[in-house]
Amino acid sequence: RGGGGGGGGGPRGGGGGHDYQRVGDVGAPCDAEQIEKLLSARHRAKLNRDFQTADQLRDQLRGMGVRLQDKERTWSVAVGPPPGPPARSAPAPQGPPPRGAERDRRERRSRSRDRDRDRDRDRDRDRERDRRDRKERRRSRSRSRDRDRRRRD
Repeated sequence: RGGGGGGGGGPRGGGGGHDYQRVGDVGAPCDAEQIEKLLSARHRAKLNRDFQTADQLRDQLRGMGVRLQDKERTWSVAVGPPPGPPARSAPAPQGPPPRGAERDRRERRSRSRDRDRDRDRDRDRDRERDRRDRKERRRSRSRSRDRDRRRRD
């Protein structure tokens, strides 16, 4: 099993134990030395399969405005806000739900009510049928007894 080499400034030349190369606006203000240290630490963490630490270092780099492209092994300084989902501390947007979602919710409720109504109607119909059947059986038994009595007499 081959090891994942230690980097160290190969042909792409990031230096400092990683092989990330800076691209984009090289003149953008940033603390390049600090970024290089964090990239090296992240690379070492990934080699040691300490992915939690590597993810924390990635998030720290993102917080500094650094955009990483792991597949291309490049980094750049972001001009705007870091990409990705909004911060979790931001409140969720309030307001009415989208029209389509509200309509879907009403339709689901309506279908549920229809199902309940149909179930209740079927149950009531079955109960009524059973009641009539029991009543008819009693009448039939009563007639049979009356007939038997008359025959005996």
